[in-house]
This record gives sequence, structure tokens and C-alpha cells, in this order.
Amino acid sequence: MPVMSPAHPGAVDYGPQTRVRMDALVLNIIRSADASAAVGMRDISLGLADTEQRAPERYFWTVSATFFEALATGLSAMDVANKRLAAQTLRVYMQLARGETPPWDELLPPLLAACAGRAPAAAQATPATEAPTSEPLRLLSGGDAVDAQDRVRVIGELRVDIAAYNLFLNDADELSRQLLLDLTEWTLEPHRAVLDSTIALAQSLAEAARQVGFADLAGFAGSLAQVLRHVQPGFPLVPEDGELFLAAAEAVRRLLHQFAAGFLKQPEPALVQALAQRQIRPASPHLGKEWSALLSTLGGALRQWTARPDNRSAGLEVIRIVAQVQALARQLGNQALLMAANQMTEHARVLGQGDLAPGLAAQLRADAQRLQVAGNAFFTTA
Repeated sequence: MPVMSPAHPGAVDYGPQTRVRMDALVLNIIRSADASAAVGMRDISLGLADTEQRAPERYFWTVSATFFEALATGLSAMDVANKRLAAQTLRVYMQLARGETPPWDELLPPLLAACAGRAPAAAQATPATEAPTSEPLRLLSGGDAVDAQDRVRVIGELRVDIAAYNLFLNDADELSRQLLLDLTEWTLEPHRAVLDSTIALAQSLAEAARQVGFADLAGFAGSLAQVLRHVQPGFPLVPEDGELFLAAAEAVRRLLHQFAAGFLKQPEPALVQALAQRQIRPASPHLGKEWSALLSTLGGALRQWTARPDNRSAGLEVIRIVAQVQALARQLGNQALLMAANQMTEHARVLGQGDLAPGLAAQLRADAQRLQVAGNAFFTTA
């Protein structure tokens, strides 16, 4: 094993500050192969080894410290396998903090191999790690300073029942932390689809925020969930996707911390716009074929109606097809297409109450053109 540097932080406990620090350091290692973050994790591991009185735990943290020293000095590469080993130390930390016994026989061999500058094949297949749990965000809010008379927490213009407030912060803290770690690990393998469980985390955050009236966070997390649904096999990805998703997950964390501190903030407009732009990236081939079929059928029905203004059945067919376009737009989260379909539906229903006059026929053709432009932009954007 490499010789440890003389720097030594002293004993470290299993408290919330240590958890937050470890989380940030490991995320920096995973995201940017930060050698200084590896040094920080080495120091924490040494401190935990000093704190521990039990032999297995002390040995693990000593080996962990050596592993992070190897990463910091370049003896071991910060590749996918070693980044996952770094993340795995967070799981061990939380297991020990909860009084559980980690599977030492599974953990130590790959760590020892990495300390020697090599990684066994088994380490390449290490499953995704669990997100570390953390101290509730309510610790940031100054404790129990609430209105004793009506038991509410006032944040900006919101007045939230204290029980609902505490429940929200507990749940949202865990959900957002798991979401950030999931997306961080996904950036290591962006060729695979985002897990359904990761999408569910973002959606659960949106629902939890909506329940306490935090509308900006609810909308932002909901948009993130919608975008993540697009990251499935067949959907084109670009390197910027990982950066965007991580930035969004970190923004959720910031909004939660600000909320816990009593501030009702909004996500950055540029980030909101970036998520909206990501939603208009191309969809999967089968949805593209569905769009083409709907567009062709709509064109035929509209031609029949405009050729014979008294053809009410053709008018009803136009309304039916546009309703299908509305459903497709909702499924894709494409607001431009949905707005165009809504407008055409409204006009078609009004016009369908009487004979289709030439001027009104022109209005419907213009609606159909806007709908076609919005849909084609979605399905053909590179």
C-alpha cells in the first residue's frame, strides 16, 4: 500500500456534517475526477478510523483512506469502477451510522485491489449504489421557531402547517439526494436509459412540493421528470444531457435548502428554458410514425371538409384526429404542439356548428399548418 501523507484531521464522528461533507466530496470525484476531493475523503476516512473502536470498522476506514490516497496521487485511475467504489463508501458510512453491519467480504477485496492500482472485473459490474440518507433539511430552518398559536411555518407568501412542513422536508431531502446520486451515476453510463425509479423520484418531488404549495419547485421537478422520460432507448442523447440533468438536480437541492431557511426562491430562468428546450428533442421512431399517420389522416379529413362544407362527418373526423394529437402532445410533454392542437380543436368545434364558409375554411387550414410546424419541429430536431 502507498505511504499515507502526514496530514491527519483527528477523530471524525458519524454526524450530519460528516455526511454532507462526504456526499459533496464523492459527487466531485464522480463528476470531475477531483483529486482534492479524494484527499478530503482520505482525511475523513482516517478520522473515522480514529473514532472507531471496533476492529472491522477501523480496518475498513484505514483501507478506504489508502484507496482515496491512491486516487489522489494517481496510483489508481478515477475510472468508472473506482468512482463506484468511492460512492460505495457512502453506503458503508450510512450502514454503520444506522448500526448495521456492511458485507465486509464483498467490500474489501475490490478496495484492496484498487489500492494496488488495479481493479478486478467484478468491480466493473458493481450495482448502482444507494443514495445516502441525511439529516432532515429542517435543521437548516433554525429548529422549532414556529407560531405557537396556529402551528404554521411562514415561508415567503406561504403558510404551511408545521406537521406538513416537517414531513415535506424529510421526504424531499431523501428524494432529492437520491435523485442527485442516481443522475450522477447515470452520467458514467449515459448510453443506458434513465431508470424508472429515477424518474419516479423527480415526480415524487413535484407532488410533494405541490402539496405544500411550493409551486415553482413543483413545476421545475415535474419538468425534469418529463424530460427524463425521454431518455429511453431510441431517443438521441448528447453529452450536454448529463450536465443539464445534474444542474437541474442540484438546483432542486438549492431550492430545498433555501425553503428550509425560510426563503421562497425560483429556479434560474436559464435552467428552466434549457429543460423546456430539451423536451423538444426528437422522440422514438414509433411515435414519429404515429405522428406522420395522424398528420396524413388529418390532412385528408380537412380536405374533404373544405371541399364539401356541409360534410359534417368530415368535420367530426377532424375534431377526433386533433383530439388524438392532443393526447400525443401530452404524452410527449410538447407544449407547443399541445397549444396548436387546442386552438384547432376550439375553432373546429365552433365552425362545426354551421356550414363551413370559405373564410372559416382558411382559418382551419392555418390552424393545421401551425400544428404541422409544431409537430415536425419536435420530431425532426437533431
